[in-house]
Amino acid sequence: MTTNTEKLEIANTILNQLGGLSRLKSFIGINKHCARDAGMQFSFKGNTKMNKCVIDLNSMDLYDMKFYKIPTLRTDCSPAALTKYFEKIDKCNVPVAESNGLYADMIVSTFEQTTKLFLHF
Repeated sequence: MTTNTEKLEIANTILNQLGGLSRLKSFIGINKHCARDAGMQFSFKGNTKMNKCVIDLNSMDLYDMKFYKIPTLRTDCSPAALTKYFEKIDKCNVPVAESNGLYADMIVSTFEQTTKLFLHF
C-alpha cells in the first residue's frame, strides 16, 4: 500500500520529468492535475483527439501512459444535456492511446509523439 507522501513523491517526480508544472502550463495548458496511487493524471489542451493523460509507475519500475478523450460540460445544464454528457463520460473508460513499459527518459518523447504537442523548444 502506498502512503500519501509516497503518492505525492511519485507524482512530483513524474511532473519534474515532464518539465515541471510551469512549463506544462505554458506549453499544453495543463490543468486538473492530481496524484494517483502510483502516478499522476492531468488534463491538457491543444489536441482534439485526447485531453487527459494518466501516467503510472508499474511493478517493474517503468511507466505506463494512457491518453483519454474526456468531453467538456457545456454551459447548458438542462436535464437532457446532462444525460447526454454522462452518456459520453461512460464511453471514456477506453484509452485513445496507450504506451507501456517506458523508461523515465521516454516519457516526454512518447507524450510528444502521441499528442503532437511539444514540451520543449
